[in-house]
Amino acid sequence: MSIGDVSCQILDAEKLTVQDNVLVTGDVDERSHKANCERAITFLHQHYNCVVSLNMADKADTQQGQFPALSISNLEESVLEDHTEGLLFDQNTVPFDFDGHVLLWMAYLEGGIREIKTYQVDTRQIQTLIRFGRGDGIISHCKLAKPRR
Repeated sequence: MSIGDVSCQILDAEKLTVQDNVLVTGDVDERSHKANCERAITFLHQHYNCVVSLNMADKADTQQGQFPALSISNLEESVLEDHTEGLLFDQNTVPFDFDGHVLLWMAYLEGGIREIKTYQVDTRQIQTLIRFGRGDGIISHCKLAKPRR
């Protein structure tokens, strides 16, 4: 269970009691945490926790730009990794899914263009999968799926 963008509670599946509390952020200072919490979107997949931090240009706080775009925690190993290279998530970003290895999102660009993108955690590579124009209709959600056999 993810508790905002600060920690995950690992629960016993049968008793639903807390077994462990794992921090998923490097800084638990309350002032900076509040600024990050307002712009954080959290995904859980198996033992991975993914925190996407949106860079909100309309927020005039002194913490702007301090947070990594993406933080991924391996909860089994208590390892936190920040990912920043080439990543910028802002108010024109819609994160859709995370499968432990790939983050999937849509970026709104100028002129009504939308791009569906992926970020490969292991290789730290960004890829644009598809572009949609203004007349292509509404994209409400995307989901990562295993290949058909």
